Amino acid sequence: ALEAPAGYDPDVDPDGARARLDGTAAGLLALVDRGGDPLSDRDHVLVATLLDAAWRQGRALDFAALIREIAVPPVAQFGVLDAESFYPRKERQQLVAAFNTVLASPAFSAWTRGEPLDIPRLIGAGATPRGTILYLAHLADRERLSFLTLLLSALLSWTRSQPGSESLRVLLYLDEVQGILPPSAMPPTKPPLLTLLKQGRAFGTGVLLLSVLEARPRHGYELG
Repeated sequence: ALEAPAGYDPDVDPDGARARLDGTAAGLLALVDRGGDPLSDRDHVLVATLLDAAWRQGRALDFAALIREIAVPPVAQFGVLDAESFYPRKERQQLVAAFNTVLASPAFSAWTRGEPLDIPRLIGAGATPRGTILYLAHLADRERLSFLTLLLSALLSWTRSQPGSESLRVLLYLDEVQGILPPSAMPPTKPPLLTLLKQGRAFGTGVLLLSVLEARPRHGYELG
């Protein structure tokens, strides 16, 4: 489900809205091993623009509806260019085919069942702490990156909607973060996770990471 996040209003919180858009678009594109710089990658700009248009109108998309909108965009203009000049239909069909292949795969049916990706539901409410374990070892690398990007973006959006707090409301623990937060590369998981590390604590969201880096003769090894 690609429903509009609660409180989504780019006019009130443009930074938060942009972070949620970029994270959701990057997470979806990771499923088909595409995407890149949110400012210059056409796939990313297209998907983020379609999501933004739907969320501003209060329309709830699903994966199939998003694919149809990529094929025939309901948005007439991208910047100063019309949709066809910005991203010709023939070239868009490659992205449509890639997403449709994922949707048609029998393995994808597992993504349509189970608990919704709803942060308040995952962390519970009231004074009783709730632990939610998300087990990802069975997923392929790009599926893992996709899900974690969507999860981190949803958590960041929820975090920014909370008032400041001196105590923790939620603690995110991530094991084996080598491919999630590499020192030089920029996978789609990195921007939302870095923002959570920098800003989350002020809103009551803590982050605990565990990673054993490869030993190096000159510098030894690091345990983070």
